[in-house]
Amino acid sequence: MMPLVEAPFCDEMYATCLDRVATIKDASAPVKDRIEAIQLMHGDAGWGDNGREAMRAGAIEALVEVATDGWPQGGDLASSSCPYDEVIEVGTSTGQEEEEEEEQEYRCRHKRSMRRVAICCLTEMGNYQPLALRMAAAGLLDRGLPDMIRDSLARYRYGQSLRSMEESADQVQHIAERLLNLCASLVGAPGSTDQQVMARCGDVILEGYDAFARVAAASDLHPGQDGAHLRHDPEWADAGSQDDCGLRMPNPQPENFLRFWGNGLRWLGSPAEQDRLVAKGLVGKLRQTEASGVSCKSMVLAALEPTWERYSAREAKKAASELKEVTKAGKSARHLGNEAFQAGQYEEAVAQYEQGIAATPQDPQLFGNMSLALLRLERFKESLEAAQAATRFDPTRPKFWARMGDAHRALGQHACALLCYEQAAKLAPRDEEIQQRKDAAEAAVEPAEQLRVAELPRQQQIYQDEAWLQSLADRSPDELAEVMDEEVDKATRKLLGLAPDGTEDWRHTPRGMFLDKIGPLLDLAESAATAGSAPAGLGQWCASWSDMPPMLDQKGPMFMISVMCDHEQRMSMLRQGRPTAPLIVQALKLGMTHPEMPDSRPERPLRVLVAHRMKAEYAAVEAEMRRLGVMCQLETREEALASAAAHGTNADGFNFADKDEA
Repeated sequence: MMPLVEAPFCDEMYATCLDRVATIKDASAPVKDRIEAIQLMHGDAGWGDNGREAMRAGAIEALVEVATDGWPQGGDLASSSCPYDEVIEVGTSTGQEEEEEEEQEYRCRHKRSMRRVAICCLTEMGNYQPLALRMAAAGLLDRGLPDMIRDSLARYRYGQSLRSMEESADQVQHIAERLLNLCASLVGAPGSTDQQVMARCGDVILEGYDAFARVAAASDLHPGQDGAHLRHDPEWADAGSQDDCGLRMPNPQPENFLRFWGNGLRWLGSPAEQDRLVAKGLVGKLRQTEASGVSCKSMVLAALEPTWERYSAREAKKAASELKEVTKAGKSARHLGNEAFQAGQYEEAVAQYEQGIAATPQDPQLFGNMSLALLRLERFKESLEAAQAATRFDPTRPKFWARMGDAHRALGQHACALLCYEQAAKLAPRDEEIQQRKDAAEAAVEPAEQLRVAELPRQQQIYQDEAWLQSLADRSPDELAEVMDEEVDKATRKLLGLAPDGTEDWRHTPRGMFLDKIGPLLDLAESAATAGSAPAGLGQWCASWSDMPPMLDQKGPMFMISVMCDHEQRMSMLRQGRPTAPLIVQALKLGMTHPEMPDSRPERPLRVLVAHRMKAEYAAVEAEMRRLGVMCQLETREEALASAAAHGTNADGFNFADKDEA
């Protein structure tokens, strides 16, 4: 906020301002003349050079009336019958006649309305304290400013090129941006103005930024950057060629959003008001904002840090019982299932375990117990699947490997059963019962049929075949989608030493079962055994998701949500399709209450860094985590690119660039 330029009062300029104000107020004057009078006022008084003359001439009152009077319902300016919204084509502004011929040709197609140019003029004047106070005195805040902001931000078309904006009869694009800028200036004016603007417009701007963030997240629009945000937009491709004329993509909302709150917090001293704004998600939105105003952003976050800490502690207490409920239902079902199992009611036991799994799908004990109940019911295939799930969630538990061995043995798959018993015995070398099962399985397998882990193929070998990958890269995306399953099947058969075009079901061969299930579980067990040596960190959690190739027994794209705490994986969730906010929230809750690694304790993080590629779901995830007292921060695009470069990965996922890392 700046003072007016120190200069003697100019009677000549005062007379000029009076003439221009008279033209602005003259309803019989041509709209073009009235627009030109406002633009001239903008050039003379907008920067504070002749602010005193403009105020004495009544310019601010006249501009406030034009800006606010007759605002159409819902902000539908294009259909407005108010004379202030009549749009005409205008030429260049005074003093710009010497512009290049090409730029002049473009500028002559600009369209303007009185309301738009009045708001632009007020916005520039709002940078000067006396003029800002005069606007408030003229009734700017009482004449529907919050509704104007809400309506214009709701109608803003994010990603529109400047050429399209200038040639459009709908002036809402420029008006939305200038109103937000105006509020950012007004809230920095000391006195009562800042508190009035914050009280009347703060919530509206928070809501408007939500809308902006959702649209930005769903496109290639990167807030806070100039240039071609929508590279594939033909509208932008046309405008981009005129960049020497200043036709960059206008997108100042994040900067003005930060400036609004930065200016507001400079004067806002009410802890109760800060509590309310934090509860409505201000911190999460600030941490979502990518903009060059880093110092302003840091200042606001620093000012809100004590408020957030109070809010987090309070909400965490409220949410404690809710988080307990996440595992309570699973534990209760497991208890009922165990009682049914002890009574020999195996069907009822399975039903209870399934109910528990629906509530806590990461609980390996539920899967392990259900595997045993299914084994008693002689549902051997389902028993094997349940044992495999239990082992995946806790590959260090020897009894789960023994359950897998029991199911394989019941299915007559003795070679696979022996591998499972060997791993169980490795984890529990003093368990006599496991050793007896291992010996029995070894006696049932002919020496020539035994499987030796070091000699068996692994899944990742398929995707390390550079010639095979190149053959896929040469195909179109549509063609690849049709043949991918078939090509993976052929590559798998080749790896197993079978005819590529064969028809036998390799998944039921001993080597195939190892490739498909047992081998990956052994890798997990080895990884889990060394996880405890990872250095401890600061405890910030990270949530991301990565695209996965279709599993050998799945159709369509897969994804994995990963929740990490430093080097420790708190939770991983493999699903088909694409991740949604509820799934991300579920993964985070399970990471808090039922961590994947057996040596991890339940805990609630203070912060969660949400990967940039989750930006479309960030607002919903942040709102839910905030309710639990957990702060979220969205990884910026620059951070994602830097991390990808440092680790040799794709910025949009965890796809290894180096085959040796896979």
